[in-house]
Amino acid sequence: MSSSIIFVIDPPQLIAEAVPLVISLRQYMPDAHVIAYCPDKKEQLIPPMVREIFTKYRIELRYFDATSRFEPNYRQGNKILAAAEPRETKYTLFLDTDIVAWKRFPLREVGIADTVLAAPEGMRSWPTGHGDSWEKAYGHFAMDVPTSRVRLVKTGGQSEPYFNGGVLAFPNVLPNRSESFGELWLQTAQDLDSSSAILKTRPWLDQVSFPICIARAKLRWTALPIEWNLSLSRPYNRDPLPSDLAERAERAVARIDSIDAYLLHYHKPKFFWHTKYEGYLDRLISDNTAFENYRTFARLLKP
Repeated sequence: MSSSIIFVIDPPQLIAEAVPLVISLRQYMPDAHVIAYCPDKKEQLIPPMVREIFTKYRIELRYFDATSRFEPNYRQGNKILAAAEPRETKYTLFLDTDIVAWKRFPLREVGIADTVLAAPEGMRSWPTGHGDSWEKAYGHFAMDVPTSRVRLVKTGGQSEPYFNGGVLAFPNVLPNRSESFGELWLQTAQDLDSSSAILKTRPWLDQVSFPICIARAKLRWTALPIEWNLSLSRPYNRDPLPSDLAERAERAVARIDSIDAYLLHYHKPKFFWHTKYEGYLDRLISDNTAFENYRTFARLLKP
């Protein structure tokens, strides 16, 4: 087995989300090696019911030390810490917990030597316009900004390499380096985080440091097609939306419905509503647990 699928649970916040992710992965990827990472100090916060589900679906549970790795604490840093943990496989596919598999996906396609595959970000969220710049960030490591560009998924604009942190695939072993890709990503993020010359990298530090790590590792990158990270987020409100937002929402739903995704990045359960994927989250729970829908299940695990 050459690839591992990994995700992070950070009890109690990310516990409920992890269960439909686990069920959907096993439904469509029955033989995949799947690891759930948890901060070691929160081991006792994992409910017995969730442990039983992990055991049933053959999910390996591992723990990592999150103490003083980012100061002050940086919640998104847990994905970097998990990425930096040693694994026996050659490649890693990282997924956010607010993702579910919609159908079987070709895991072998993300295991390419010396190549990182990542889902492009939807829109340009960094730099923020407060003096931050890619030139400063790359210059911190004595590198120039790459000339290659990525097409942002939602706006269609061209950007410096900038990826969504929810779906990332990378080789674990780096050519001509002693550290793994995850370890180099952690070093890169910590260096940027501690630099007084580069302001306001948080909360985008994981996304800013990731392409810089690719450049430092001298790896190639390939943008994953939208089927690997279909975002369901859009203007949404139970009350009537203003006409301009309503039109945007309709266009977004039409676009979502036109795609037969591998992975759905739903962000919040409400974004399933009014799409062709509506009801899927509830079915994952009702068909595989004793609960009738996701809301009832999540309410039980609510902090």
